[in-house]
Amino acid sequence: MRSGASTLSPSELELLVRIDGDLTIRQIKAGMPAMTGETFASTFQRLLDRRLLTVAEVDPFSEQFKSQMNRLTLFGVEAEAEVVAEFRKPPIPDLILLGVMLPDADGFDILLRLRQHPALKNVPVIMLTGKSTREDVIKGLASGADGYVTKPFEADALMRAVRTVVGLPEEPAASGNSKDPWVNKDAKP
Repeated sequence: MRSGASTLSPSELELLVRIDGDLTIRQIKAGMPAMTGETFASTFQRLLDRRLLTVAEVDPFSEQFKSQMNRLTLFGVEAEAEVVAEFRKPPIPDLILLGVMLPDADGFDILLRLRQHPALKNVPVIMLTGKSTREDVIKGLASGADGYVTKPFEADALMRAVRTVVGLPEEPAASGNSKDPWVNKDAKP
C-alpha cells in the first residue's frame, strides 16, 4: 500500500489500520508514540474530511453489554484464582483431571495458573473435555497439560491416560492399544 497504489499518506494508513471500533481515540494515540499530538489530530481530521472515518454514536445497549461482559470476565478471573487456591491446600494432588468448559472459569486459564505456581507446576494435569478440535488439543498440550482426553470417552481410555501420565505400568489385561494419541508422553511430571 505504501508503494503508490494508495492515495493515503503513511500516517493515514497507520491510523486506519489501528482503528478497530473498540479502542478510544486516546488509546489509539497512546499506541502511536512516534506520531506527535498535532500530526495525529490533523491526520484524524483528514480521514474524517475524506469520509474514511465517521464518529460513531454510542449505543447504550452495547455499552451495557460490554460492562456486563467485563464483570463476567473479572468474575472468571476470581473463580480461576479460587480454583487454584483450592489445589494449593494440603495435600497437594498427585494428579488433576481438569475440565475446559467450567461454569465460572476457563480450564485453559486455570492450567496456565497451575503451571505458574511453584507448588503446583509439576502436578500432572489431564484435560478432560468435549473440546476436541486439533487447535484445542494443541492449546491444552502447549499450555502444559500432560494429557488430553475428549468426551465422550471410554473408561479404559481415561485409565490408560492416567497410568501413562502418572507413570504406572499398563494393566496386563489391557488390550494392545497402549498408544493413546491424546497423552503427551514427553511431558515431565
